[in-house]
Amino acid sequence: MKDIKQRLYEHMTHVVAQLDQRGIVLGVDYHVEGVYLQGSQNYGVHTDKSDVDSKMVVLPTLRSLIRDTKLTVDMDVPCADGSIEKCSVKPYKDFEALFFKGNFNNLEILFTGHHIGGCYFTEVLRQRREELVKTIWPGLVSACLGMQNQKKAGLYKCTEGTKEFFDEYGYDNKNLIHILRIADTATRYANRGNFAEALLVSGCTKEEINLIRAGKVGKGSVDFMVDSAMRVVESIRNELSESSAMDKMHKELPVLKDEIGEITANLLEEFLTENQD
Repeated sequence: MKDIKQRLYEHMTHVVAQLDQRGIVLGVDYHVEGVYLQGSQNYGVHTDKSDVDSKMVVLPTLRSLIRDTKLTVDMDVPCADGSIEKCSVKPYKDFEALFFKGNFNNLEILFTGHHIGGCYFTEVLRQRREELVKTIWPGLVSACLGMQNQKKAGLYKCTEGTKEFFDEYGYDNKNLIHILRIADTATRYANRGNFAEALLVSGCTKEEINLIRAGKVGKGSVDFMVDSAMRVVESIRNELSESSAMDKMHKELPVLKDEIGEITANLLEEFLTENQD
């Protein structure tokens, strides 16, 4: 298994070097707030061959704010074995905004145990992460259903990373696994109300994922599995709609967003003042 922390350091080193080549210099145009694991390891469904993908959060300097330096970028990070991993770079305030939009893949970053740095700004979000999920839950469920539909549209199309499996079995195994995982997390959060626990796939869903990877789930079973997983999320969404949970979210979310935004805005002001040279 790859040393995740070591890979995160390598991601940071590579990105810093690439930005430097573009004239965006560490300590002059930005500082690194933290690098966070994003991907299958956060859900407990990784294998020894799983890539280590990440999000690198940066803090702008006064210079970059004045010059409106572009600090949002996605980069490929080469591995020694020839594979390519992904690192997405975000300025902190853009990074913070992600968590109020109800995107499943963004929220995992607040719950990962694998990161370097991130003890100053992101900790404000991490301390309130369960409260945040509870507040945006109705919107998150709708977003989960949207994500499932997106993955369903790609079930019978291969990508470079799934071509070998697709050629043999006739479907994209990564998209199928993603659909099942979303349903698993949504169900367990709806039942238990703890997102940190709900993110970790276990039980029947994990067994299904292992069977899929082993090539023991034929193409004829895929549509049934997908429809079943999507009905689970649709049922949760319908229950929330009937309870007027969405209206409650629209009232509570702006308050929480303003509270967190005010704290981190003050932190950023202090940081910029201390590092204005």
